[in-house]
Amino acid sequence: MEPKPQQVFRAGSGLEPPALTGREPEQAVLSRCLADLRERSAPPHDIVLVGPRGNGKTVLLRWFQHACPQAEPAVDVVAMTPSALPNPTALADALAPRGRLAKLLPRKVGIASVGSAEWASPTARRDLTEALMARCRRRPLAVLLDEAHTLDLEVGNVLLNVSQQVRGTEAPFLLVFAGTPGLPTHSDAMNASFWSRLGAGELGIGRLSEEATKQALAQPLHAHGVDIDAHALAYVVAESQSYPYFVQLWGDALWQRHLTAGAATIGARPASTMPANGTPREKRSTAWVTSGDLRTSKRPSAGIPASGRSWPMC
Repeated sequence: MEPKPQQVFRAGSGLEPPALTGREPEQAVLSRCLADLRERSAPPHDIVLVGPRGNGKTVLLRWFQHACPQAEPAVDVVAMTPSALPNPTALADALAPRGRLAKLLPRKVGIASVGSAEWASPTARRDLTEALMARCRRRPLAVLLDEAHTLDLEVGNVLLNVSQQVRGTEAPFLLVFAGTPGLPTHSDAMNASFWSRLGAGELGIGRLSEEATKQALAQPLHAHGVDIDAHALAYVVAESQSYPYFVQLWGDALWQRHLTAGAATIGARPASTMPANGTPREKRSTAWVTSGDLRTSKRPSAGIPASGRSWPMC
């Protein structure tokens, strides 16, 4: 028998969970845009993922990033964060690297040496637009920008305006932004008519539904031969508040409990069945695993806001 993995659930910034649940509508929008790119058509809109931290925006970006090269025909991806784009010249280098320009364009495009002050000129932006169009004609392109709410305003203005011009030629190009709820206000400050053109491309990324939270917890456990009963699952769903980051923390706590106790089932029972001599603190902190009479006192909820319920996991 193969040894059990030490980690199944993955709580961390942008880490893909073992079961990506509850994001089917957003994945459908991204998949439709990917289908357009594969057909060498411009998607009907760009895409923006907006939501508080820890809700899975980066996970969706990476899911889409992995899907693009697997498409047939393949779609190029440029994945960036604002920290790599301190000025418009860095943006130009990322979108149309100098080594590619000589191959893609019939004439030399002079964007490599453009200074920051010169990006206001139509010539520099036109050169970048032509370079990007040439790249898209060779192979469809998706540009993914995480943490977009921190993007430099000048860089954002260049990116959004060049993107609009490229899309206006029906080139197979897609821009995907992800950011916190401050992103709409930040993008408005870039002086580009971006947000008003999104339509169905504006995707709010919030907490999971109750059913999706249950699936996110139960599916990985079941895949490794561990069951969780309805009472324990309902308790953990409530404690996690269906917040994706907390769901992964709770899932990891359940998995570590399984490894420690060797239990095949995780269950729950009311606090009234706890030992009579247990202190109130022990009653709150004791977690039970149903494998005969086996039990352990580790807390799965350390650092996670409690819901105030009167019965612990067991």
